[in-house]
Amino acid sequence: MDTGARMFGLEFMKHTQVFKPFSLLILLLALACPVSAQEEPAAGGEAMGGEATEKKEAAAKEESTDVIRTGTIASSGEYASGNAVDVDTQGSAPGDEPSTIQGSVSQIGRGKCRASITNSSEENTYSVRFRVIGTNERGAVAIKKTFSATLKPSQTQNRKLACKDNLRMQVVLLSANKR
Repeated sequence: MDTGARMFGLEFMKHTQVFKPFSLLILLLALACPVSAQEEPAAGGEAMGGEATEKKEAAAKEESTDVIRTGTIASSGEYASGNAVDVDTQGSAPGDEPSTIQGSVSQIGRGKCRASITNSSEENTYSVRFRVIGTNERGAVAIKKTFSATLKPSQTQNRKLACKDNLRMQVVLLSANKR
């Protein structure tokens, strides 16, 4: 218990006759919440702690160099203007670092589509879950299939599926976990 806090509370009560309920509250707070001075760091402790923290941060940064973005990572299809669009978004915007897990989707023949998922990491293996969604010109979902794969470094896996012509197709990355 800090005697300075107790003395402050008692002195405060003497000089505040009008506000006794508040002065009692302050006294109780002073007694219940003692104030202590900060301890000084041991000799060299701050410098060592700072270096240790920097080393941990650097190790974490090295470990997590792979950027993973979930959501739509590829799309293709025909839109209202009648122009075909095949887009490999790689899950990133201009100026962003591309996602480690990339995808593409395309029509490979009449009634057949291929969705590809790629691990662009040169070191890490990933277990991924992704969904291929096809919508018609009205926006109604015609295809919705979920797949999983284990991708070794620099590996691509393809999934073929039946799809109607003129669908807007997209690959949605649901999850990617480092193995």
